[in-house]
Amino acid sequence: MVSTHHEMAHVQYYLQYSEQPQLFRDGANPAFHEAVANAATLSVYNLPHLQRVGLYQNKSHDPYEVGMNFLMTMALEKVAYLPFAFMVDQWRWSIFEDGVQNMNSRWWQMKLRYQGVVPPVARHESDFDPGSKYHIISDQEYIKYFLATILEFQIFEQLCSVSGHTGNLYECDIYRSRDAGRVLSEIMQAGSSKPAAEIIKSMTRGKTNRISPEALVRYFRPLELWLRVQNRDEPLIGWSSNYHDVALFAPQRGSSQALPTSALVIVLGFLCTLLCCRV
Repeated sequence: MVSTHHEMAHVQYYLQYSEQPQLFRDGANPAFHEAVANAATLSVYNLPHLQRVGLYQNKSHDPYEVGMNFLMTMALEKVAYLPFAFMVDQWRWSIFEDGVQNMNSRWWQMKLRYQGVVPPVARHESDFDPGSKYHIISDQEYIKYFLATILEFQIFEQLCSVSGHTGNLYECDIYRSRDAGRVLSEIMQAGSSKPAAEIIKSMTRGKTNRISPEALVRYFRPLELWLRVQNRDEPLIGWSSNYHDVALFAPQRGSSQALPTSALVIVLGFLCTLLCCRV
């Protein structure tokens, strides 16, 4: 269901800018197509929408617990993905700049730095683990997915605002909102005929012309507060590493064992980072 809505949003984008000259039949920047498609799906599988269309009728569950479970699922899909989406092109650009020497170990260095991930078995330069990602072997840029994941929440928040939604952002349902549809249409019809900054400024009614993670942070704020309570006694937020971790992929490696890291801690650590950053 979610994939269907996502792909139909892409199709609608194509249709909306079809009247533009050929040169402008694309997103305002490489991130816009994915951002718009994802924004259109954010309200598709939250609880209010599922209840509204009759796909979820069980009212015996605690709404707060259901909400936290939903947000955790979304965080593992969206927030935990951000470090990976960021590091893929960081690795590619390092290869373009510094050459191919030790490129597999550099991949795992970045995996450890940004994601807290180490390989399950020892790796060496005869392996080419980055090639398991299609976008790398097909030479496609990937940073657009990082920006798109942030931008989708910014677009979604504006759609919710014009639709009259109040309350938690993750509970917003824009189903059948003509005002939300009008704003979405304005974004899509322009194609790439206008700079992305101009489209964002128009979308936010002049509040900003920049991609910002603030909407993403607001979306996950209830989960962040819950995680702060759950992790209040944790001595470390995030992950630590040592020589044995690095030895798994370094040119001179030895036996090692990865340090265990809680998924809750990883999500909270990245959310806290987003609270302090501006894109």
